Amino acid sequence: MVLGLGLQLLDVHHRPADVEPVAASMDRFAAALEVRGHARVRMGTHTLEALTLAERRRRREQMDAPWTPRDDVAGALDGLSLGRGVSAALVERIRAADDRPVLDALLALAPALIQVYAAVSETWPDQAQRDRWLVGLASRPDACWMWRADGPLLRARAPGDPVLF
Repeated sequence: MVLGLGLQLLDVHHRPADVEPVAASMDRFAAALEVRGHARVRMGTHTLEALTLAERRRRREQMDAPWTPRDDVAGALDGLSLGRGVSAALVERIRAADDRPVLDALLALAPALIQVYAAVSETWPDQAQRDRWLVGLASRPDACWMWRADGPLLRARAPGDPVLF
């Protein structure tokens, strides 16, 4: 089974409020950066079978900026698994500072895939019984890149913070 996931990121930047504290939002508009894409993901292996990406950078003086295909990034990710370790792999492969919005959009694919599982999971208990695999209702240890054992969120916890797990 192949699943299609769309992705979209929009960063809008305004001029500082102290320039015009009361103004319509487009009067303070400075720039916008958009990333759009579509990923075809093979269920079971969670691998990217096809990925299309494009970005657009608009400024106040150029609202009609064109979309730029990002085949350079998309092509380099063919066959990448959205399973464990994908965030680190994306961070390793997409290093250019100018590509950070593309990276941010792609980092959302794995969590989006997890959210979609709920919609396609109705047949899983029958399949688990038939194929003799275990259906778990919780995440596996270190499944989340941010909450992994040595991750930034656990390191940022202060003494006395409540125990989450």
